[in-house]
Amino acid sequence: MEANEKTKEERLAKMRSLHDQIKEHPYWMSFDIKLLEDVRKDFRELSGCVWNSADDKNPYYVILRCVTHDFNCMLSNIPYWVKEGKFDERKSDTIMVLQTYLVNIHRLIDGMEPDGNIVGYTYLGHDVKKFQAEWDEEKGKYFAVNIIKQKNVGAVRKWCEKYANLSNPSHTRDYARQCLEELDRGEMLIGKFWRIVE
Repeated sequence: MEANEKTKEERLAKMRSLHDQIKEHPYWMSFDIKLLEDVRKDFRELSGCVWNSADDKNPYYVILRCVTHDFNCMLSNIPYWVKEGKFDERKSDTIMVLQTYLVNIHRLIDGMEPDGNIVGYTYLGHDVKKFQAEWDEEKGKYFAVNIIKQKNVGAVRKWCEKYANLSNPSHTRDYARQCLEELDRGEMLIGKFWRIVE
């Protein structure tokens, strides 16, 4: 077994162990705030196993890789929300994000075939962001898109206009200009990063 495959197998084994530990934690029965810290630490360790645990042909891996940075930011925010007495107002969104992450881990480690849209979420205390894995037929792999409602397209356009107007040539400027062209044509997939839905 090659070193990379061995590392992948080790990561998946650790993910399975942590997944089972988190899934069986009593926090999910009582939602007792005193038990949350242990679950949060386990999720932090679990998220550290995601990198190089699969490939771009696996939609669960693509979603997990996409959301893990902001997922970890949310995990870092939880103790502050608890300390400031603001966790209760964020509890349902936080739990939804945690549970969706855990489901995607489960499906990744079990090698499950996709059944419908594979989604993941991020939440930093304000709006929940939804991401979805999409298949790129041309490249033969999955990529993740941020799902944007039609009413929120203005924020995408604003980002694109900001970077499209940079004076110095750059890949970001070219990308932003391409995205603006796609928006102006009324396309629903913008820059292979935003998927506009009704």
